[in-house]
Amino acid sequence: MRHARTLHTLSGIVLILAYMCGAADAATRWRVEQSGAKGDGVTDDTRAIQRAIQHCYESGYRTLVFKKGKTYRLASYASQSSLVLYGSNLTIDGRGATLLDERHSGGYWGDTVRVGGLVDGVPYPMAANGEVEIWHAGHERKIIARNVMITNLTIRHTGAPAHVNSVGIAFADHVELDDVTSIHSPQSAFAILSDAQNEPTTNVRLVRTHALDSAYHAYRVSLQGEGNSLSVVLSYCSSVEVRNAEGEYAPAEGIDGLRAHLWYRAGTSSPGVSLTVEHCKFDDSAQVVSTQGSHDLKIIDTDVPAGLHLVRQKDDRVEISGNRLGAAR
Repeated sequence: MRHARTLHTLSGIVLILAYMCGAADAATRWRVEQSGAKGDGVTDDTRAIQRAIQHCYESGYRTLVFKKGKTYRLASYASQSSLVLYGSNLTIDGRGATLLDERHSGGYWGDTVRVGGLVDGVPYPMAANGEVEIWHAGHERKIIARNVMITNLTIRHTGAPAHVNSVGIAFADHVELDDVTSIHSPQSAFAILSDAQNEPTTNVRLVRTHALDSAYHAYRVSLQGEGNSLSVVLSYCSSVEVRNAEGEYAPAEGIDGLRAHLWYRAGTSSPGVSLTVEHCKFDDSAQVVSTQGSHDLKIIDTDVPAGLHLVRQKDDRVEISGNRLGAAR
């Protein structure tokens, strides 16, 4: 009898702990549907998802959850992007959902999802009336995006204008993408930018990201200004089919006519930069390309059947080992 009472008491404690854990979990998670997103593939969910991001920032939610298998249509802009992730300690849990970028404004620059800083004192990128505010230059103080993770999410483009990346990372620290797929990106699938003076970026890790049918680069790491300190790791990533050769910087940087799965544009004044590419698979439609320098570059156990095109400076540290390479240049 005493044993039965003990078991009953323990069962009650387990139920209470489970309830408490569930309540604690709910207190840190916010669903995009709670901010009005439909996920029906028809409704423009841009504003609703951006409201959800803002709510997480203002209310301290640490995880923003999408519904499994749903398609969220994006047909308008927040800042220079559809969606802007900012603040600290935020995880985007895609749960296999798809963001469908259907913007049709030609000549627009930006990203479908931008991980970037928040302008201090400005309800960015949402205006006070809840409408999307197009950001403009002139604000001096910014709050860096820090400890942001995006997982299990697909970004698909249908007719989006040129110069739009699936994911853009700029003015951010400690960003990780895990199991994120880009399909039909009009520019780069995954673009990482660090401007040492204005929008520095540090510590970015891409794991199991996949780029399918990118118009230009699948992956781009680009730095501006002196004194950058950026560490980027690509691990178990892939790219299939890059359609076009690099055009904008190609003549000046000697890569005219080359297609790039990965374009590493470090600059000679960025000795604090490192790029590691490990266990990745790229098809034969494009090369891995570096221009201006190959600072602390490691390419390990990676398939690059179209080969490498690397510019090396005198003090560059380069490790290339265990790869399956085509003709190197």
